[in-house]
Amino acid sequence: MKKNTYCKVALWACAVIYLTSFLWSLYSVRELTRSLQSSPRDSVIVAIEQDDFVLKNATLFMLEDVLLNTKSYKVSKLIDEHEHLKRKIWNKRRKTVETENINVLSGSAISKWQKKIRSNETRRNYFLVEILMVRLYEHDKARWTLKELKQWLHYMLWAGVEHVYMCNHYDKGSEKLNSSLTKYIQSGILTYVDWPWNASSNSGDIKNHQMECYNRVFRRFGHTAKWIITTDMDEYPFCKNDVDEGFLKRYIHKFFIFKGKHICQFLMQNYLMLGEGDRSKNMTIERITQIVEKPTNDLTKTIIRSDCVERFEIHTHIMTKGSRILPSDPSELMMIHFWGQRLQNKLINENNGEPPKTVDFNHVSDSFGSVIRQSLLSFGENDAFSNSTGP
Repeated sequence: MKKNTYCKVALWACAVIYLTSFLWSLYSVRELTRSLQSSPRDSVIVAIEQDDFVLKNATLFMLEDVLLNTKSYKVSKLIDEHEHLKRKIWNKRRKTVETENINVLSGSAISKWQKKIRSNETRRNYFLVEILMVRLYEHDKARWTLKELKQWLHYMLWAGVEHVYMCNHYDKGSEKLNSSLTKYIQSGILTYVDWPWNASSNSGDIKNHQMECYNRVFRRFGHTAKWIITTDMDEYPFCKNDVDEGFLKRYIHKFFIFKGKHICQFLMQNYLMLGEGDRSKNMTIERITQIVEKPTNDLTKTIIRSDCVERFEIHTHIMTKGSRILPSDPSELMMIHFWGQRLQNKLINENNGEPPKTVDFNHVSDSFGSVIRQSLLSFGENDAFSNSTGP
């Protein structure tokens, strides 16, 4: 009699455990789907990218181990419903992005980063920031001016950079850019750092000044960002497979999640854009469309995780122990470096007198020309275009 009682108690205990597990799993899946439905569009795409990883290692793992042995029709139906919801959200997101891009191209909409400014959605903690050192001066052989700087700024903001820390490395007072960039400073998307330099005295190597700029800014503002990119105004990160607004943030999310959380640096290979190009075009990315076939020299640039940094250098950085560098596949992410005609003689000398081989590369122009033009115009930058300046 006692044996039967013990068996009944054991069976009831097992039933309670299984029922509790089932209810908890059901709650977990429903909470996940509810969060996907209620998340803002920017986070939905990240949630979907993480979704397979999260489900495999949490909810579905529990469902498979505890519930699938019961061959429950309800469980399999629940999984099917979740997969259907996942596809539905993804397709909705794709259609939304395509519609937004069409609107931006047609001039009937503005970029998300400008919408945030107009709605006063400013903040002090960022996912991705840029540290830039720049000097614009009259006798620059590359002929970079404020116009090209503004084009680059709008490209980086479209790419997903949320804030720019800029060291203005001027020599003369007339080269200071703070008054010319007042709109960006007051909008909360640019922090101006006065970084004077006495060029006539040759006071140190320009590279040392650049490293000092990076490290000074990092010590003061590094706590505000999770990731930091350090490119110059002639360097444009480019994802071939993703040209929608925020593509750099999506790239970081994707590889940080699936390649391991020990990744601290994404290394972008350097592809030079050469030649004067078509001077009838008044934007750098539209004018210069010839690219070298292979990465050039070791002038890589990186996107680095702020909590891994010990010291910034120019092309790679000193990181904490155990940090991992991920060289980016150029088919996923590359750095487009607009040299134009400048320094081409140097390349010819390095190549035994042969000019570097280039091929047509219209991807940047086709993907971003109209978008960046509309971004500048909607921000009131009607004079940020020139076919007589730039490399």
